[in-house]
Amino acid sequence: MWSLPEQTTGFLSPEQKAQVAVLFNALQPGDVVRKVPNAEQAGAVNYIDLLLARSEDVFADIGKWKALYPLALDELNKNAVVQFSKNLEGLNNEEASKLIQQLETNSVPGLAAAVKQPELFDTLRRHCIQGCFCDPRWGGNINNSMWKWYGYQEETKESKK
Repeated sequence: MWSLPEQTTGFLSPEQKAQVAVLFNALQPGDVVRKVPNAEQAGAVNYIDLLLARSEDVFADIGKWKALYPLALDELNKNAVVQFSKNLEGLNNEEASKLIQQLETNSVPGLAAAVKQPELFDTLRRHCIQGCFCDPRWGGNINNSMWKWYGYQEETKESKK
């Protein structure tokens, strides 16, 4: 088994973490009635923050993501101000969902050419899912919240007998 040292410091600024939370919560909004945590509650934001702080020795694409996230968040923030008259971290779920849908269909107006919209959508979606359902040792799926919601039963001392 591959074992990594615990990562305790993150990569994203507090503002960037708030922006990622808005985007991730639009992708995984949760459901109070069915007791499904949203992405932020599940720890997906913490997961990506800690993942980006690791070296490329852990995963080769980390360097690419370290360049992508600050640029993309800055561009999406500029767009949110123009499109919704508020910063990205101030968007409600409906507005954030519209922005995510625009990313998926390559139709966010005025985004810098360096931000490849469908690629960014795919990266955000994958990281959100990974952060929600990963092994909690990676910083996401806090308290196994998504595993528990999904019905994955943790092995207990009782079940080992």
